[in-house]
Amino acid sequence: MSIPWGDVATAYYSTGIPNITVFTPRTQKGIDKIKRQRKWLFIMKLGIVQNFIKNKLDKKIVNGGDSDEKRTQSKMWVWAEVKNDSGQLYSGKFQVANGYDVTGFGAMAIAKYLLEKELAGGYYTPSKLMGPDILDSLPGFSGIEYSNN
Repeated sequence: MSIPWGDVATAYYSTGIPNITVFTPRTQKGIDKIKRQRKWLFIMKLGIVQNFIKNKLDKKIVNGGDSDEKRTQSKMWVWAEVKNDSGQLYSGKFQVANGYDVTGFGAMAIAKYLLEKELAGGYYTPSKLMGPDILDSLPGFSGIEYSNN
């Protein structure tokens, strides 16, 4: 199932690929459930509903969210496929720790890099700033497995 994802914008700036889509695995039952729920999205615009959800999320965060053990056990798998103008397919995949840990460690790796280097000002995506080496700093990084299809 395709999903809107902020990383699509940075992926374009990093790669120059104009048509990037992010997918997440879902069963057909899960996709059907999401489609049924879409008709109720207008309710989310109501302030009372937004406040209710924000309070629920705040309580979860204040109560610690997932336990360290549960978070440590969860993993994130990343797979990418590109096709060139000739129709050749290339893919790569890797595994890292859960998204929360990866986000935190990634931000710290970038901050450390910025403190140690003298850079020109401007806008950088993480990969444009640090190159592929940033992946090595992420917890649970398995290394990239490439294949040509």
